[in-house]
Amino acid sequence: MCKHVARSPWPAIRNQLGDDVAELRSAIDEELSEIPDTELLIATYPYGDMVVNDGHFSPPCANSCPECRSLSESFDGDIPLAFILENCVEVFLPCRWDTRKPRNTPLRVVGRGEMFGVFESLDVLLGTPRETPPWSVAAGIHSVWVLAPLGNEQMIKRFFTGMGYAKATWKDGDPHWKLVQLFSAKLYGARSTDLQACGFDRKRQRDLTRIQ
Repeated sequence: MCKHVARSPWPAIRNQLGDDVAELRSAIDEELSEIPDTELLIATYPYGDMVVNDGHFSPPCANSCPECRSLSESFDGDIPLAFILENCVEVFLPCRWDTRKPRNTPLRVVGRGEMFGVFESLDVLLGTPRETPPWSVAAGIHSVWVLAPLGNEQMIKRFFTGMGYAKATWKDGDPHWKLVQLFSAKLYGARSTDLQACGFDRKRQRDLTRIQ
């Protein structure tokens, strides 16, 4: 059983949504009022993992387990209709001219209670001609650039020692967001930076949009 993919009834998910996302909670309540036992898909991604890579959905498990294959096959199109349950994702344009030290172009941070994939899902449902989106979506913030001289090995060692790590696991050339991930994991707990996204399968997408 994949630990990254689960199904959960809407009432259980609703209980995780506080008053800060009351508008989203009420909207889904209204749409699912006649089918309150609806199960939604929950996918968990570690910080930094790709949710959408160059316009194509990436399941959370790299081994392509049965649960992740089922997740990939549960919706139409390249981008799922989903909302953020915990933490955030960043939508960005990948850097294509320097893959060793890419400086991606950030477009938007989608936070807790916000949705993504709305327009792409509507295009599929309405049969609108479309092209593969040029952007990617990552769990957590990818477009981090630290101005400090990270090539200084002594400074990096002191940084890791100060965070409570036995040794430095980041080296010059690694993405800067990995430093943020390591710091957050030590400060708040290893799983605290995981992204949780809740998605709608193709039947629920049609229920929500009332497009048959």
